[in-house]
Amino acid sequence: MAPTPAELHTALNDTIGAFILGTFASLVLYGIFFLQVFRYTRLYPNDEIAIKSLVLFVFILQTFHAVLPMHACYYYLINNYLNFSALQNGVWSINLVPGVAGFITLASQGFFARRVSLIGRRFRALAAIAVIFFLGHASLSIVISYEAFHEEALTVFAKKTAHITPVALFLAVGADFLLAGAIMLALYRSRNTRARKNVPKLELLAMYILNTGLLTGIVHLIAAIFSLTQPKGLSWGAAGMVAQRLYAITLLAVLNSRNVAKLRGMELFNDTDWTGRNVITQAKQLTTAERFNVPAIPDQTPSIIHIKVAAETEVYGQPPAHASSLLVFDRRALSSPTSL
Repeated sequence: MAPTPAELHTALNDTIGAFILGTFASLVLYGIFFLQVFRYTRLYPNDEIAIKSLVLFVFILQTFHAVLPMHACYYYLINNYLNFSALQNGVWSINLVPGVAGFITLASQGFFARRVSLIGRRFRALAAIAVIFFLGHASLSIVISYEAFHEEALTVFAKKTAHITPVALFLAVGADFLLAGAIMLALYRSRNTRARKNVPKLELLAMYILNTGLLTGIVHLIAAIFSLTQPKGLSWGAAGMVAQRLYAITLLAVLNSRNVAKLRGMELFNDTDWTGRNVITQAKQLTTAERFNVPAIPDQTPSIIHIKVAAETEVYGQPPAHASSLLVFDRRALSSPTSL
């Protein structure tokens, strides 16, 4: 039995209509991401090879993820114009979207998990939990893509993945909020943030919402809600595509907001320096924290250490002479990366 015009209108609104809106929005965000990549290559040509490789990997995935929905829209709206039977089946490009999205999430948020782990030992457990959540999200995303290829009919696919999709999305939401909360707490406790009383509110808003990944978690939460309320539609996929672009935009926003002068001027002494291995280790940790743009929580240990040195000299035929001196050791001079 052929579907009625009202049924076709509803089906198009919930599936292709929502999908094409998500495609439009994601392509606009891809342009912003492309500009950020260009800016990164100009600002940090000598960045660590690991970070440069991560940016390249995310760029390739984001480009591929942007092409897939464009092909799907062309397939449904141009190649199969007025072919309503084609709307009931999936195509390879739309089937690959969830799997590629899982790898984008894992790659982008892996950086933020590392960033949170560098804040302090207390935050490493949160970072580990977030990584487990992201691994689960990526695994379930691959399963969703596999089911999409295995079941050509979209109705059958929607029934089989009705429970998998919300779980995958809520895992990503939980990890997003864990990492964002940890970074927001570190920003609040940071001396640099509290000292900036004259910072514009818009800049602070961008710092707490965009650079922490909170906005990505909110959009992912919307996608998860859509997957529960509209399991047969593609509204959750549209919101998910926007979230994937925000992952990359947030990653590049954090990288591009680093202090260029500090990164260019950071040089470490060798282990023969009189300050010893502990200071060298601390300097290396500070360098890594600067490269990952980690919020600095104030150190609770004393910043100045007083060392009293006593000496005794003895000359033949004279009583021993005693002398003492006081050395002041300022840890703050060694804690600043610019002092190196």
